[in-house]
Amino acid sequence: MNKFTIASVAVATALLAGCGGSSSSGGDKDLDLPTGGEAEVCFNPVLWQDASHEATWQTRWSEEADFYPQTERTQVTNGVDFEEHKSITQVEYISNYSETPLGFEVESNSHRLQQSRNGSSQRFDYYVIDEQSTSVSYAGDQYVNDFDGIVEDDRDVNSPAAPQWLFGSEQGQTTKAVYTSEFSLFIDGELEERLVYGQTKRDVTFNGIEMIDVNGKSVETCSFSIDSTLAGNADGEVWTGIEQSEQWIDKETGLMVKSIRSFQEIVDGMVDYESYEEKLLEAYAIDGEVIFSIEDKDQPAA
Repeated sequence: MNKFTIASVAVATALLAGCGGSSSSGGDKDLDLPTGGEAEVCFNPVLWQDASHEATWQTRWSEEADFYPQTERTQVTNGVDFEEHKSITQVEYISNYSETPLGFEVESNSHRLQQSRNGSSQRFDYYVIDEQSTSVSYAGDQYVNDFDGIVEDDRDVNSPAAPQWLFGSEQGQTTKAVYTSEFSLFIDGELEERLVYGQTKRDVTFNGIEMIDVNGKSVETCSFSIDSTLAGNADGEVWTGIEQSEQWIDKETGLMVKSIRSFQEIVDGMVDYESYEEKLLEAYAIDGEVIFSIEDKDQPAA
């Protein structure tokens, strides 16, 4: 079977920093989340209300590579049930296009290409919101593919939901979490396979308030570091997944404006797979209204 990587948000999503209109306890009940901390200044509750979103990024997949434009369109919907997580926030991917070299474009847009060849494909991410601690946690993802009339529905579910942005944190505060990840495969609505494939240890640290440059625009941000180690074990295969990321959340809008992520999968003491992704936000719109743009970036002094 395929090995699984650590669920991350954003990993490659139009990542938000805020919460929906209602709180949910599904999946967060076992975690001691911080409250009332300095990072609350970057929390924007408007961002995850029901709406359509469009983000334009500059993205690269190597520290030495050039940046390429990437556009993501998503739809946010609240009150959705996802396995054990009840009445949470769903992010549906409408489109995700990158003007990259052909090799990576085929890989990153494989689901979009399947749609043109075989029928339809849908991708969803799910988030749990805790309004009391002003936190956003990642419950998992779902891919639904229609291959010539045969519907495959695969789901990765984190239990409890993996903490992502903990806006109740004080500067320098690290929150530790442990969660398991379960994979389920449904074909035409019937459960074909379900297994727990690993346990992840995660540290979420609020580094503090930081002024950064985003494509020539000075942005005051909340800086978070997220370090995760997955102990994977499924169908006789054993592996370790190590993911490190730093994310910067705009203090004014609550949007993630910069992200750096690296991942390694280690098998038998050797690196079997590794990846890198760096993203810088250019523009962001909700229901057609632009709330962030580098068009008004800092002008040089006369």
